[in-house]
Amino acid sequence: MALWYFAHSQEHQAGGEKFMQYLRRTTQHTFLNPFGDQKEDPQEIVNGDLLKMADCHGLVAWFTMSRTQQIGTPMEVFYAARFLGKPVLIWCPPRLAVSPWLKVHGRVTMSILELVGWLREVPV
Repeated sequence: MALWYFAHSQEHQAGGEKFMQYLRRTTQHTFLNPFGDQKEDPQEIVNGDLLKMADCHGLVAWFTMSRTQQIGTPMEVFYAARFLGKPVLIWCPPRLAVSPWLKVHGRVTMSILELVGWLREVPV
């Protein structure tokens, strides 16, 4: 069973948890929620997340139409792909304009079924 780092916004933690549960049920993979042991110190948060990403098979990024700009999630995508060489799978809502930076650093889809298909390609 592959362990995936699940990058998403703090603003949408409840929705992110539901999305992870769906992915667990449909793919048999395990997903690590970086908000599980949230610290206060920014240095501790970032260093902890970097270590967690290094221990995972890859990264699944869940972008949303947030009221606030998502900064951490694109940073996590970049780090996992560029520095760790990990596979990065990205889901975006259909009305979100997708940056070329995301397209270069991961496989981008607006279809949950396509994302599930990509995850099923990875042995469990």
